[in-house]
Amino acid sequence: MATLAQLTTAYTTITRTQPSAAQTLVLTDLATRSSNGTITDAQAYAYVNSQAQATTSVAALSYQFFTGKTPTAAGFDYLVNSTTNTSDLNDAYYQNFNLENRYINFSINLGVNGEGRTAFSSTFGSLSFADTVRVAYERIIGTAQAQAAGINVQASIDNIVGRQAYFAALAASLPAADRELGTKAAVVGYILAEATKANVGVYVTALNNFYTDAADGTANFNVDLTTSYGTGSGGAGDPGIPGGVTINYATAPAGTAVNLTSADTAFRSTAANDTVSGGTLTGATIDTAGGNDVITGLTVDNTGATVDTVINTGVGADTVTITLSEDATATKAILLEGGAGTDTLNVTNTAAVTNGNAYSTTISGFETINFTGAFAVDADSISGATAVWANGAGAVTINDIAQGQFTVGTKSSALLTAAYDAGTTAATVAIGAGGTGGVTVTGVAATGTTTVTASANATSGAITTSTANLVLTGGVELNLSAGVTLAGAARSIDASALSRVALTYTTGGTTSDTITLTGGNDVLTITNLAVLKSTTINLGAGSDLIAITDANNLDINSSGVAVGWAKINGFTADDTLDLTGAGFGTYVTNATLDAAYIGNSTLEDFLADAAANLAANEFTVFTFNGSTYIYLEDATDGVNDADGLIQLVGVTGLTVGAAATNDILV
Repeated sequence: MATLAQLTTAYTTITRTQPSAAQTLVLTDLATRSSNGTITDAQAYAYVNSQAQATTSVAALSYQFFTGKTPTAAGFDYLVNSTTNTSDLNDAYYQNFNLENRYINFSINLGVNGEGRTAFSSTFGSLSFADTVRVAYERIIGTAQAQAAGINVQASIDNIVGRQAYFAALAASLPAADRELGTKAAVVGYILAEATKANVGVYVTALNNFYTDAADGTANFNVDLTTSYGTGSGGAGDPGIPGGVTINYATAPAGTAVNLTSADTAFRSTAANDTVSGGTLTGATIDTAGGNDVITGLTVDNTGATVDTVINTGVGADTVTITLSEDATATKAILLEGGAGTDTLNVTNTAAVTNGNAYSTTISGFETINFTGAFAVDADSISGATAVWANGAGAVTINDIAQGQFTVGTKSSALLTAAYDAGTTAATVAIGAGGTGGVTVTGVAATGTTTVTASANATSGAITTSTANLVLTGGVELNLSAGVTLAGAARSIDASALSRVALTYTTGGTTSDTITLTGGNDVLTITNLAVLKSTTINLGAGSDLIAITDANNLDINSSGVAVGWAKINGFTADDTLDLTGAGFGTYVTNATLDAAYIGNSTLEDFLADAAANLAANEFTVFTFNGSTYIYLEDATDGVNDADGLIQLVGVTGLTVGAAATNDILV
């Protein structure tokens, strides 16, 4: 049932205007008739779509033809109903234009004077007028679609070609050099208008699918209508082809094939949206052809098969959910083929996906693959995927991943291991809303970068990567308290593209570590600062808590000059440095220390005075040259490499104490 609220939302979204009082009465009547079954929901929404015929449809189809995609949502608003555009399609400028002239005006503006000129001139500039009509007619309407609607295609084309003088007259006001191109743009506008009035053809079908998506607020803007919304295209907005069949494969005799010509009509697929469910597929093929097909509850097992075991979903946005069982003694393979369109494969149970064996599984044409269960997957068996996800409680290992082959993702509580081919310099791992039990990335060069992208606030288990550089993105909150371990000499973590991070990091580089936090309220725990002499921590704008559990990191050269220590940039009175970890001893501040500092002009002077007045494992805080320093004396008297030093760069006047309100907790 299409309610008044739903129809009103659809009207507003599609026409980019609010319904008038009269329109509200019409929508109310449609909602009433939809609720009592007098009309269908589709008929109610068709009325809404028709109200955009002279406005939104003009903008959508004109931009589709001349630029290859629809406008953005903001672009539709500007072209259709805008306070900043005094000649939008609802303004007085267009009120005396009939439908054809609206399309023609838009077409000439885009194809001759606008952003579509280059592509339009390149494709149609050298064509004759008659050939322009033929090509544009096929692209906009399509012979098959026109014939299915009972249209005599050749007669229609001949009729349009015979009006060349009329279209030339419409372009007569253009500069002489543009008149031929303008004539061709005008006839394109005319064909668009006629397709819209007849509600026939490739473009109009895709536009109606777009409107269906727009009605519930989920439309994709600034996309190619024909690939995203063309019926049977398999695009993201493709509703598929209604009228398919439901096949219960659980009743199929062993080895039964499903295809368009199956002798048993109970197992005959169609070119529309089919559903196949249940049963075990061994040594046979399920081919669901066109449409948005669903295959679910099926076990795919090549045990004892004498021919390959195959699933082929053809063209469409298809979803396949199976239990996979490779038999290592089998002599025939498993072939899972998504075909054209945006397809999803869900594989459950505990299994291996191997490559290069007689019993191997080959997965092709599925853009998204979800593995639920404990899997060992050879990436060489996968082609055409954009994302491969670990999606269950079982650990998933994906081996032999080529750089850029697909994004590895995890939404599960188990460990994901992504092993890349030698020579790889970059890896991308996605973390979904379910978080992850942990991620291990191997094979990527130590000088390379691992990027972890989170799509929602999430908690991850330990992240270990073979790279020295880790970039965290997604604009969300990520809890990495379980720890991050990197490799390489100079290591870095950049979390600036998150909204907030909780991070535990164990230093380990041989030259330097750099950690950049977010603009939110972050929590950073640093361990093993003794290993690394130079660590730099860059804070963001939030109120951050930095906990350092140990610090024996001072680097003194042979001349007694301090050349390396930990630096924290961006520290303010809103941040907190927690030094209550086991590696710090007793905090000392007294008049003797203060007196010793008087007259000091170098950092080394301050360090020497502090060391002379501290016992083993005591630490103190002093200010020098506009920064605050924390110095930790080790068990050996005097300044040496086993001491600790942390600099809060560019900040003084901080409070130090045991109360939680202090800037430095001791």
